Amino acid sequence: MIEWILRQLERQPSTLFYEKELREKSVSEFEELKARKLLTCVQPDSVCEPYGYGQQNALIAINLDGHYYALDDDNNELLVLNRSDLIKYQFCLEVFAEEVAKANAFSGSPEKLHRRMYYAGERIIDDTRVALVLAFIDQENTAEDLLLGLPARLPGYDHFIVVIQSFKVERVALRTQLEAIHIHVMPLEDFQNLKLDMLMFAEPKSHSEPVGVLNVKQEEEFIDRHYKCHLPIRITNETIKWHRNKILINGFPVLLGDSLFLLFLRLVLGIRNSENGAVTKAGLSRGGFIKAGSEDQTIGHLRAAFAGVLGDVSPYDFIENYGHGAIRLSTHPALVKYDKQKLKGHNNPKIKKIAALLP
Repeated sequence: MIEWILRQLERQPSTLFYEKELREKSVSEFEELKARKLLTCVQPDSVCEPYGYGQQNALIAINLDGHYYALDDDNNELLVLNRSDLIKYQFCLEVFAEEVAKANAFSGSPEKLHRRMYYAGERIIDDTRVALVLAFIDQENTAEDLLLGLPARLPGYDHFIVVIQSFKVERVALRTQLEAIHIHVMPLEDFQNLKLDMLMFAEPKSHSEPVGVLNVKQEEEFIDRHYKCHLPIRITNETIKWHRNKILINGFPVLLGDSLFLLFLRLVLGIRNSENGAVTKAGLSRGGFIKAGSEDQTIGHLRAAFAGVLGDVSPYDFIENYGHGAIRLSTHPALVKYDKQKLKGHNNPKIKKIAALLP
């Protein structure tokens, strides 16, 4: 029942639910939600009350001597209603936010940020401050306005987990912007335990081999080739929900959709195959890595995806313009770790193909 209620709130956050419709869905779940204080009773007005259950258009029910009467003009019918017919329930988002936060080890006081957005709590994960937010979004424009404004509404957080219901961010440009500022939008799929998919924060930052360290010869090559980024890069072969591929930059996660991940792998192949690592934009377009005419825009999206994890390194130095009409991943190939065999097992055939070409 919770899943159904949340979907209604996604369309209209102020929705109230008639007791009759809740009982018709499940009496046991209705009683359970009341016991958990997730449903609070809203009594009808003693004089007149809107009545919309089962109606195409809401009717006005007027109280006369303890009974409510509503005229249904569409059917030319007078409805006689009891007070119990008009009892509604409100879903308590504050209590629900507390439950989701507790189930995922977040703490803090829930707070309403917007009629479509609720702060649920915070958690420190590997020295990273993460905010948990519930959002009820029904369209892309609403998502853009609310989600991109989160860092301003909740300053001081490194990452934001935004729990949604059925809505999905479809626009690549918006997904890229959200990834760049570490806003992770995910559905609540486990309505029993309220557990969220926290895999993106599960990767340890320490590894058995030294990371970010080059030997003397490699350091000389780094200087001679004028590379600009010394951060370790690990391609994890881990795919998160909705085709998000996880890359670690100095231990911090970046999630790329398949198209940007494919482009990034092509840049990795570039530094593996030649000393300067340069890849022309025209070649990327011909190879199907970038759509013709959107070369600079797509490269900008890729840079933006890494912007929040590069520290003092500019995204324009990380993926730098190199000569006329060319770019490169500006790091020594020894700093990029991956498992070729696992990459070759990717679901995307284009990613499989580029993985097969990696040394």
